[in-house]
Amino acid sequence: MSDSECVNTDTDTAIERIMQVASFTGEKQAVDKYSKSLKSAYSSGVREGLAAGVGMGTVMVLLFCGYSLGIWYGAKLILEKGYTGAQVMNVIFAVLTGSLYYHLVLFPETSSHNELLRDPEGAYSQLIRLQEASHDTEDANYQSKESRKGDSGVHTGKHLSINQSPSQRSPQDNRSQHSFSVSFGVPLEIDVHDRSSHKVHEEIQQEVPLSRLASLNKPEIPVLILGSIASAVSGVIFPIFAILLSNVIKTFYEPPHILRKDAEFWSSMFLVFGGVYFLSLPFGSYLFSVAGCKLIRRIRLMTFEKVVNMEIEWFDYPENSSGAVGARLSADAAKVRGLVGDALQLVVQNSATLVAGLVIAFVSNWELSLIILALIPLIGLNGWIQMKFIQGFSADAKLMYEEASQVANDAVSSIRTVASFSAEEKVMDLYKKKCEGPLRAGIRTGIISGIGFGVSFFLLFGVYAASFYAGARLVAEEKTTFPKVFRVFLALTMAAIGVSHTSTLTSDSSKAKSAVSSIFAIIDRKSRINPSDDSGVSLEPLSGNIEFQHVRFRYPTRPDVQIFEDLCLTIQSGKTVALVGESGSGKSTAIALLQRFYDPDAGQILLDGVDIRKFQLRWLREQMGLVSQEPSLFNDTIRANIAYGKEGQASESDVVAAAQLANAHKFISSLHQGYDTMVGERGAQLSGGQKQRVAIARAIVKDPKILLLDEATSALDAESERTVQDALDRVMVSRTTVIVAHRLSTVQGADMIAVVKNGRIVEKGRHDALIAVDGGSYASLVALHSAASTSS
Repeated sequence: MSDSECVNTDTDTAIERIMQVASFTGEKQAVDKYSKSLKSAYSSGVREGLAAGVGMGTVMVLLFCGYSLGIWYGAKLILEKGYTGAQVMNVIFAVLTGSLYYHLVLFPETSSHNELLRDPEGAYSQLIRLQEASHDTEDANYQSKESRKGDSGVHTGKHLSINQSPSQRSPQDNRSQHSFSVSFGVPLEIDVHDRSSHKVHEEIQQEVPLSRLASLNKPEIPVLILGSIASAVSGVIFPIFAILLSNVIKTFYEPPHILRKDAEFWSSMFLVFGGVYFLSLPFGSYLFSVAGCKLIRRIRLMTFEKVVNMEIEWFDYPENSSGAVGARLSADAAKVRGLVGDALQLVVQNSATLVAGLVIAFVSNWELSLIILALIPLIGLNGWIQMKFIQGFSADAKLMYEEASQVANDAVSSIRTVASFSAEEKVMDLYKKKCEGPLRAGIRTGIISGIGFGVSFFLLFGVYAASFYAGARLVAEEKTTFPKVFRVFLALTMAAIGVSHTSTLTSDSSKAKSAVSSIFAIIDRKSRINPSDDSGVSLEPLSGNIEFQHVRFRYPTRPDVQIFEDLCLTIQSGKTVALVGESGSGKSTAIALLQRFYDPDAGQILLDGVDIRKFQLRWLREQMGLVSQEPSLFNDTIRANIAYGKEGQASESDVVAAAQLANAHKFISSLHQGYDTMVGERGAQLSGGQKQRVAIARAIVKDPKILLLDEATSALDAESERTVQDALDRVMVSRTTVIVAHRLSTVQGADMIAVVKNGRIVEKGRHDALIAVDGGSYASLVALHSAASTSS
C-alpha cells in the first residue's frame, strides 16, 4: 500500500467510525495515527518533487548538449562540406521550434501517479477511488437507524436503498450520502438523496486570503528563499539562451578562422549553462517540495484534528460524509500544496525569465523592445479573462464529482448486495447520471480554455510578425544590427514563454483557492459539542444515577420528526433498565443523548443530579462503555482492539482480565496467534459472536460506571446470543446499565423495563408487572414478538 493510500485509509477509518471514536474518546489516538502516516507521505512527496526536477533538468541538459553539438557540427559542415550559415540556422530553428512545442504543450500533460490523483475531477482519480473503495460505512448513526426502523415517515427525499434485513443491517448505513439496504420481500429501489434538500445546511464558504495560507508556511521561509534563488537561476538561463543563439547566428557568417574558434567557444557555453540548469532546477524543485509538503502535512493534520472533534450532527449531512470529507483532506490539500510548491516555483522561475528577457531586450535595442512590449498586455488581458471564466466552474464540478464518487464507493463496498439483486445496471445508470454534470462542466471549461489559449498563441505570433517587421525597418535605418534584432526577438520570445506558462496556472490557481476556502471552512468552524474542550466539571466518585427530565429532541437533519416529546425517566445507580418499543420510537436516541452525541432541544439529562452539559465531555464519555449491535473493530490485533477502550493504554493484565470477563479469553487463546491475531477489516476474520465479545471486552477494559447496550445481541444466532448474553450478565453486575432491546426475551431480568412510545415513557416496571397489564403497550409488544417467533 502506498503512503497516500495509508493516509486515506486512516482518514476513512476514523471518519466512518466517528461514533465509536467519540464513545471511546479515541480522538487523540486517531490524530496520532494520522500524524504518523503523514510523515511517510511527506517523505514520498519530497522524493517525488526531487525526481520531477531531476527529470526535467535531465531533459533540458540533453537539449543544451544537443545545441552544443549542433553548433560545433554546423560549423564543421560550413568549413568542410560547403554548407551555408542559412542552411545550418534553418536546422537549428527547426529543432528550437520543436523543443518549444514539447516544452509548451507536451510537458504539462505528463504527470506521475500522485500528481494525477490531485485532480479529483479527473478520470484517473475516479478510477483509483473506485478501485480503493472496499469497505462499508461502519459508524453508528442513530438518526439513520431510527429512520430505517420506520419512524414516522422520515427521509422524504430521494434515497438510494438496497435494504438489508433487520438482523443484518448496520446501525449506520446512512453515514454516506447513499446507503444500500434490502427489505423483506420489497422490490429493489434505487434512488438518490436530492442534494437540494440539504442546501439549507450547507455553510457558505468565505473566500480566504492567500496571506493566511502563507502564514502557515512561515517556518519554511528560509527554504522558500533558497528555492526561489535556485528557481530564479534556472529561469534566467532561457533569456541567456537568446544571447548565445544570437551570437551563434553571427558566428556562422564569420570568416573560417574566426568561425572555428567562436563555434567551439559558444558550443562550450551551451554545455556550461546546461549544467547550471541541471543543478539549479532539481535543487529548486526539492526545496519547494519540502515547503509544499510541510504545508500540506500541517494543513491535513489541522483539518483532521478539527474533523474528529466535530459534533456528530455535522457528519449526518451528505456533504460531510466520509467520502466528501476524505476528498477534502486529500484532493483539496494536494491542490494547496501544488499552489505553494509547484506553482510558486513556476511563478518564480518564469518571473526571472520575464525580467531577464526584458533586460536583455532593452539593452540590445530599446526601440524594438518598446514596440513589441506594447503588444504584450493583450496576452495578459486574455489570460485574466480566461482565469475569471474558469474560476466559476471549479467549485460546482468538485461538488458534482463528490456525488459520483460517493455512489461508486457505496456500490463497490456493497457489491455483494448489488450483485444479489442484479442491480448493476441501475447502479451504473445512477453513476452515469451523476457524471453528466461534471462532463458538461468539463466540456464548457475545455472550450473556454481552448479559445483562450488559441487567442494567446495568435497574439504571440502577432508579436513575432511585429518583431521581424520592426526589426527589418530598424536594420534598414541602421539603428540596430541583425544579431541584435534576433537577440531582442529571442529574449522576448523566452519572456513570452514564461507568461504562457504562468497563464496555464489560471485553472489550477482558481481550483486551489476553492480548495483553500473548503479547508479553512472546516478549520474555522467551531464544534458545538467539542470533546477536546477541557472545560467542565467531573465527579469523584461517580454513583451512576441517571435522570431524563422532560427531554424534547428532534434530529437537525429531520426537523419535521419529533423523536422525544416529553421523555422522563429515572435510572438508579447499579440498576439495569431496558428501553423497549416499536422501531423508530427513539430507544437508541436516548443512548446517543446520554453520551452527548447530540444535545436535547429542551429539558435536561442529569448524572448524579448534574446536567451532563456541565461535565467535561471527555470525562463524561470515559464513564460509559458502549456495546452496539454491529461492533466496529479496527484492522488491528485483538489486543489493540480491546486496549482501544482505554485509549490504547491498557496493560496486558487489563486486556486479559477484560477478555475473561467478556467470555472471550478462551476462544482468543485457541487462536494460533492468540491476542496478536489480526481481526481483519471490520473484524472479518472473526465470527459475529466473537466480534461481539471482543467489543464487550473493549467496553469493559475502561471500567465504566455506566454500561450502554444497544441491541448487543440482536444480530446474533441463538447459540452466539447465549454466549454473549452470559458475558453481558457478568459485566452488568454493580454497574448502571441501559439496554436497548430488540429481542424482548433478553430484558425480562431487568430491574425496570421502560416502554417508549410517541416520544414518551408510557409504561415502566418489571416484566411480571407489565405483562399482567391487559392491553398494555408492553404486553402488546410481547404478543407481537411471540407471534413473529412462532410464524418464523
